[in-house]
Amino acid sequence: VNISRNSIKIPANITAPQTVDVFCFLVSRGKITDNMARDILNCNRLAARVWDLRHAGIDVAGKLVSRKNRKGQTKTYMVYSLPSREDYLK
Repeated sequence: VNISRNSIKIPANITAPQTVDVFCFLVSRGKITDNMARDILNCNRLAARVWDLRHAGIDVAGKLVSRKNRKGQTKTYMVYSLPSREDYLK
C-alpha cells in the first residue's frame, strides 16, 4: 500500500529530510529494512534515522529476523515497523 506524502501527518519535530523520508515510508508501507532504505530511499544509516524518530517521540518497533540467503547462509537483520501508523494519516 502506497500512501502519498500529502496524506501523512508529519510531526513538526521531524525536520531532517532523510528522517522524514523514513517516517513517510514507515507510515505508507508499514515496515522497512536496511536494504530497503538503501535501495529505495538512498539512506545508508537507517539505524541512525530510527534513533532520530525515537528521539522525536515516535514509537518505532524493531524485530530481529533470520533468513537463509540464496547461498544457504543464515543472515540476521532488523525489520523496523510503526505500530501506530494509522495515527499519522490525515
